[in-house]
Amino acid sequence: MRGGAIEGTASGPGALVCEVCGALPTPPRARLTLVNVAIMVPLEFGTNVMAFNTVLPFLLKLVLMTAVTSGLAIWIAEPTMMRLLGRWLHGTALRVHSELHAAPALWRIRTAVDDQPGALGHLSGALARSGVNILSIQVYPGGEDHAVDELVVSAPEDVSCNTLAGIVHAAGGRDTRIWPTTAVAVVDPVSHALGLAVRVTLDPDELPMAAAELLHARLDPPDGDRPSSDGAAIITIPAAFAGVHVLTRPGEPFTAAERARAAHLAELAEMGALRPGAP
Repeated sequence: MRGGAIEGTASGPGALVCEVCGALPTPPRARLTLVNVAIMVPLEFGTNVMAFNTVLPFLLKLVLMTAVTSGLAIWIAEPTMMRLLGRWLHGTALRVHSELHAAPALWRIRTAVDDQPGALGHLSGALARSGVNILSIQVYPGGEDHAVDELVVSAPEDVSCNTLAGIVHAAGGRDTRIWPTTAVAVVDPVSHALGLAVRVTLDPDELPMAAAELLHARLDPPDGDRPSSDGAAIITIPAAFAGVHVLTRPGEPFTAAERARAAHLAELAEMGALRPGAP
């Protein structure tokens, strides 16, 4: 079935058009079959009635019926039916699309707060009063007088990044950084770290990739090919069996806890490399 032009607003079939190729997603087979039947049956019936009422030879009738039916289906009937039934044809995809757009936005917030009782509760209360739900939280030691809190939050659609920054600042947060994130960030961080630990113990060569995944950082190539990392936080992970690995993370400094995690991951990799039968 050739794709006819489908008109639609942001809530109609036009919202499903691929930004890369400009095509619509493939509709469910059952609905596509019903649309094809609705197009072809009336055309076939009409052309048959007209052809039988003529005195042309049978072969010429057959060619005429085929040409007229195909032309009307491709150029008139199909585009018209696609416009009229487009919303029903792509109803399932439109429903999923609307649910995704109605879903709250996910953000990752990292901020420094005073290391004193009630500071984190004050921040949580300020977020809650704005309709922001905290999905996960981790606290890192930041210094003598402050701690670094990292939160994954779900915010209403009308709460922007700047609004979140203002809420955090008013609640006592400083040096705040906010990034859009996905549901992957809500995965239990302890389970994730344990999985990476098993991975490097079984295969020590996985250390640089596992460390980059653990710290949400980028693994830099060797010194000779390393690109410029101006403004990026840098961490080095020494590995006795494979030299030094360099990780960078633009605009997001590594905390002392993250550096300790990377060091322990390197120790596990070395233990795995020294065990009998290790690759």
